[in-house]
Order: sequence, then C-alpha cells, then structure tokens
Amino acid sequence: MKIHIIDGYNVIHSLSLFKKFLNEPENGLERAREQLIRVCSEKLDNSFIVVFDGKMGKSENYSKSVIFTSEITDADTVILRLVEKYVKKGSIVKIYTRDRNLIDRCKLGGAINADPEELLVANRRKHIAEGKERNLDKELRLLKKYNWSKEFGITGLDGNKNEGI
Repeated sequence: MKIHIIDGYNVIHSLSLFKKFLNEPENGLERAREQLIRVCSEKLDNSFIVVFDGKMGKSENYSKSVIFTSEITDADTVILRLVEKYVKKGSIVKIYTRDRNLIDRCKLGGAINADPEELLVANRRKHIAEGKERNLDKELRLLKKYNWSKEFGITGLDGNKNEGI
C-alpha cells in the first residue's frame, strides 16, 4: 500500500496555484485548502492525508483524509507520527513538502520525499493526455479529409487519388 502525506500549509505557500487564493479578502485560506484537497483527491484517489496546523474553519467540513492539529501539537509532529505508523505497517510513505528539516526527519523514518510540484505535474499530464487523445482524433479526421493528391500529387493510404489518407 502507498500513502501520500501532504504538509498542507507548506504546499499551499510553495505553489502559486494555491498561494493565489491567500490574497483574496474573504475565505482565501479556506479556498486554498479546498483546492489543495481537490487536487490531492484527483491525483491520489483516497490514499492521502493532508495535515494542517491549527483549527479547522467554521464552515469547513473535511473527510478523514484531512487532519488539523491541536494547539499542543504541530503539523510536523503529526506527519512524523503518521510516517512511523504507516512505515511500521509496511506501507510506502511519500511526503509532499519543501520543509528541509521535515524532509530529513521523514527520510530517517523511512519515507520518500516528493516535491509538491509533483501534485500539479501529474494532474497536468493526466489532463494533457486526455486532451491530446481528443486533439489527435480531431487531427486524424482532418488529415483523412485533406486532399493530398491536389496539394502534393500523392495518393491516400487506400491508394485512391483525391481521397486523403
């Protein structure tokens, strides 16, 4: 089993996709958290845990894949405990953060580090792949309709003149 643990606020402050919400006068932080959780849900299915320092907002309602720390514990401590718990269970644990100290401590505990940008790159690849398939189909239809004989004096794949590929 593979588990992905995300250092919530570190990732939000590391990537412009999430950071841009912080400038909004109302509910910016809440929207940044929601966007991060949405991206994680799309890319990582249900095998992720996002850890945030502090209390949850009043209007927020998150799944069990999201942890808000108490006043006595910080996100780093919770993340380290999660690494220990899942590594002991034999899981592959991947940490998304740019916090060098946390990365080093998690690696000592048996986790793998991943740059937060990987969350976005994988999503882009997925969307690009889906989009390319649609674009390639469209381009292929256009190529089949194109009059190759008239333009270049060649025949189509079926051997007929004026038939495209």
